[in-house]
Amino acid sequence: MSTLVELFRNRFGLMNCIFTIPHQDPIYRFYLKEIGVKDLAAFEYLRSGYCIAKILSYIARSVCNERKIIDYGSGFGRVTRFLIGEGFKVVALDIKEEALDFQKSTFGVTTAIPPLRMDRVSFVTAISLFTHLPPEIALNTIEKIVNSLAENGVFVFSTNNVISCQEKLSKYCFKPYSEDESLSPNEYGTTWFEYGFLLDFIKSLGGNAHFIPRALGGYQDLWVVSKEPREINILPEPIYFVEKLQTNEEGNLIIDGWITVGRGKIKNLIFVTQKFDVPFRLYEGREDVILFTGIEKSKMFRLLLPKNSLALDDPFLIVAKVENEMFPIVGGYVGSYLTYILNLKLREKSREAEYYRSQYEKLVKEYESLGWDKFCLEARLSAVYNSKFFKAKSVWDKIKNFFTSNAKSSK
Repeated sequence: MSTLVELFRNRFGLMNCIFTIPHQDPIYRFYLKEIGVKDLAAFEYLRSGYCIAKILSYIARSVCNERKIIDYGSGFGRVTRFLIGEGFKVVALDIKEEALDFQKSTFGVTTAIPPLRMDRVSFVTAISLFTHLPPEIALNTIEKIVNSLAENGVFVFSTNNVISCQEKLSKYCFKPYSEDESLSPNEYGTTWFEYGFLLDFIKSLGGNAHFIPRALGGYQDLWVVSKEPREINILPEPIYFVEKLQTNEEGNLIIDGWITVGRGKIKNLIFVTQKFDVPFRLYEGREDVILFTGIEKSKMFRLLLPKNSLALDDPFLIVAKVENEMFPIVGGYVGSYLTYILNLKLREKSREAEYYRSQYEKLVKEYESLGWDKFCLEARLSAVYNSKFFKAKSVWDKIKNFFTSNAKSSK
């Protein structure tokens, strides 16, 4: 177990949770491909599963006090392991026998290959399932599950947020690609539903729907469907973004950014390490952030880490307290995480500089005939281009010095 996963396990009291991840799990393989580091991919796999389980258990306890969950598209148990830890009995449904065999032998859950005959069930989930099934099959499955609900039953599922769809939606859109290369892309691709269409479809089944945009990781929307109209308390996963890294005159590291959550109140944001915890300073969100996220409860944050307080290989978590629930929203090793953030910023600055260059070239063509001094314009462009890039580079040099000096002083 890596020091990062160990920090996560200890901080969230998951000592009895089984952390085994099968290498053939397509979600783990997706994270590994995207992140490129096994320790970080394993942590993100576990972190996301924990957050989903936290959201589902919160709904189950607050709405119907149900202890049994039927989980469609349960896969290899990314979420199952944490639902069991929350005290739930899970029935895992999936079309992959190897996934069900792993869950049954590892977690001891009841398993079945769908379709499963259901009647008057109380709590059914389908997370990251209708994000992949062809629309007609997804709608047919939704209809069967809604019709099988008990009067007080609840069905929780997710769909892809339409912001990631490059086509204008009238009903739905399906693309034949996904992270699971073991299944035919025509049978398991990537699907988007237009909100109004899916809401009307659920209503036509006699269902009442609560919709929370970008509730899972900022990418998937959450739907909570019941037969009876009812108030449903839902705590979505917070969305977090770093805008700036810098060091001040004293050599301390400063991290600025924003955090938002669709429902509930963000009470605390904490930087957690094996050595100490540091709270972020939270203050009111900027108008541009609120417009971007579409969420009025956005907060700006600032974290100050004292010089010589951390080494590059120290693991850390960033934990958000929403109402009374704790969500691990970011985790990693200090050096690799800051390198990742700085590389993103460098790419942004480079793209911005290229934009200025293209604009300049247009201006040159327009004004050369008017007798403008081309060399003067080139000098101005060079200053803009270089400052945009090298300013970001100098920030990273200072941050590297922050940890280099810490490493020397700790010897």
